[in-house]
Amino acid sequence: TVTATPNPAGMGSAVTYTYTVTNNGELTGGVIFTDNVAGSSIPVTAGTLTASPGSCSTAVNGSAQCNLGTLAPGQTAKVTVPLTPTPPTTPNTSPVTLINSGTVSVTGSNFTKSASTNVTVNDFNIKVDPPTATVTAGQPATYTVTVTPTGSGFSNSVSLSASSGLPTGATQSFPQGSSIPNLSSGAQSRQLVINTTARVTTPASLFRPKGPIYVAWLPLSGLAMIGAGVGRRKYRRAAIGVFAAGLFSLLIFQAACGSSSSRSTTTGTPAGTYSITVTATSGAARTQEITLTVN
Repeated sequence: TVTATPNPAGMGSAVTYTYTVTNNGELTGGVIFTDNVAGSSIPVTAGTLTASPGSCSTAVNGSAQCNLGTLAPGQTAKVTVPLTPTPPTTPNTSPVTLINSGTVSVTGSNFTKSASTNVTVNDFNIKVDPPTATVTAGQPATYTVTVTPTGSGFSNSVSLSASSGLPTGATQSFPQGSSIPNLSSGAQSRQLVINTTARVTTPASLFRPKGPIYVAWLPLSGLAMIGAGVGRRKYRRAAIGVFAAGLFSLLIFQAACGSSSSRSTTTGTPAGTYSITVTATSGAARTQEITLTVN
């Protein structure tokens, strides 16, 4: 016999098939269980099979085998087969069916017995409204993200994100939470807010002295030079001329030691049009591109 959980299941999430093998006859050795993984109705990835009692091999060429050994009359063995439905590139528009089967055989005899069961696999898709938004830097852009299952009974949680493609100075947030517990009751929506940062331009200083301010002591030196010429009229005019020439030279030297750079710095979210990826993940990942224009 075989059972499968969960049922229904979500695309990209593991489904566990549990096979129970019961010996209804005499003591029997060489009991083998074989699972036809490749024969599943949709593409799947097999996990590690386990048997109690017994041991299992890794699936080879789409087939996995477990050696259950010897079973006494009335004894049972259990085999678990974890299978994960492979998400298609394009989401399914309706539920699909996963069928798996296992077969018991006895080495040296023609005895075989098979069992199978079906699991309904629901996919989901994502839609974001509006697909485009335009804001001024510093203002938020608001979108509505809706996740819709292809069928009822989608019990898996779904996580949302929108970090891919965000411009500089922008952050994402989901005020109602970025996780949806399940889609069992149908489509679920969450608000997505992309916050931008206002641009601020900071001008650099127009004049930054890099050395000592020589001009500060020029008046003192000039007075000293003029004072030195008092009482010597014939040298006073020459002293004033030397002082003027020195003053002019020092002013030029001071200007050379200063910085006249006027380079400015701008921070915030740059103007432009950005493509942002919104992702819903639940085993499978579904995405939609949205556009954000920042003025």
